[in-house]
Amino acid sequence: MSTTNPTITVETARHVLSHFGRGGYPAGDWTESLITLIDRADMTNRAKLVTAFPEVGAAVLLAKYDEEGIATLQRIADAPKPQCPEALYDPGTGNLRRCTQNGPHDDHQAADGAQWRIDVDTTTEVPW
Repeated sequence: MSTTNPTITVETARHVLSHFGRGGYPAGDWTESLITLIDRADMTNRAKLVTAFPEVGAAVLLAKYDEEGIATLQRIADAPKPQCPEALYDPGTGNLRRCTQNGPHDDHQAADGAQWRIDVDTTTEVPW
C-alpha cells in the first residue's frame, strides 16, 4: 500500500460509511476512535494521522471532501465478498482480516498480505 495513493479495503470503506451514516457497518472501538479523530482533527493533526494511517485517512478524506466520495466508498464496500469464510482476528485493532482467496486452499491470505493456516487436529476422536 502506498502512502501517496493508498488502497481502501472493503472493510475500511464499510467502517467509514457507517461513521458518516451512509451504510456499511460499525468498526471496533479503536478503529472507530481513529476514524472520529481524523474526521474531527484540525488540518495539522489530520495530516499527522493520515500519514500514520493512510488507508483510513484516505477513506475519511474521500467521504468528507470529495463530491463523489460517498459513492466511491459505496462502490468499494459493495465489492464481492471473498468465498473463503476464514478470518484472522487482530487484537491490536479489533478487526478481522478476511481471507481473500477463492476456491479450495489450506493457506489463507488477507488483502494486507497477512497469511495464516488453520491446522486441523486429526488425532482427536470426534464422538458420534
